[in-house]
Amino acid sequence: MDAPGRRERKQQESAQHIAEVAMTLFGQHGYDAVSMEDIAREADVAKGTLYKRFPVKEAILAHHFQQDLQQLQPLIQQSLRNEPDCPSRLRAYFRQAALWSQRHRAYLRPWLAYRYARAFDPDVPRSGAGQALAALLAEGVRCGEIRNDIPLEELLLGLEYLHSSALMRWLSNEQVDLGQSLDHMLTLFLQGSEHPSC
Repeated sequence: MDAPGRRERKQQESAQHIAEVAMTLFGQHGYDAVSMEDIAREADVAKGTLYKRFPVKEAILAHHFQQDLQQLQPLIQQSLRNEPDCPSRLRAYFRQAALWSQRHRAYLRPWLAYRYARAFDPDVPRSGAGQALAALLAEGVRCGEIRNDIPLEELLLGLEYLHSSALMRWLSNEQVDLGQSLDHMLTLFLQGSEHPSC
């Protein structure tokens, strides 16, 4: 019998292969035009195997994006080290987030719908983006650049909701400039809605 480490590694390799095949098919034919049966056939896996690992197409997107975002986090963190303070690091982080979202716009609607439908599921793997934002905010609190009278968890939740709202507005209106919208979102988060002269 295989050791658990080997079995888990094989499952991860299979999931990665399926996701790569699916993303290729999505790119060639469009997300909506590709069925789970198409993916199983092209990946050369049994339909039962596919559905056991990925019950719906959106789960494949979630897996692919989780892997992609996890790989990007170290590069993003490296680029933030040159920023002088927490607000600057947050702005640089969301500039990177805007670029990533623009590259994946065609898939964001189904991915976000799937993600939010499972928002309270503790078993859903995370990309690490939330942890990165939490670390940025925690450092800002420690340095006195971010307020400390609101728990970090609530600060993070508020920022994530503002980000999601900006994304959904952008996805529903092609005229919206995502970079500018995220910059406005961050200004609202950092400074509130009170007029500067008040």
